[in-house]
Amino acid sequence: MLLLLIEDEMKLGDHLHEGLTESGFSGNFSRDGAEGRAMALTFW
Repeated sequence: MLLLLIEDEMKLGDHLHEGLTESGFSGNFSRDGAEGRAMALTFW
């Protein structure tokens, strides 16, 4: 499953991304809403 994770808190985002990757998920990780929105609109 392909995910887009948007989290502005660095430490929390890193832990979420690591856990999701270890669980077999793949996708992109953005640290702010504007970048995440742009990724969602251009990628999906």
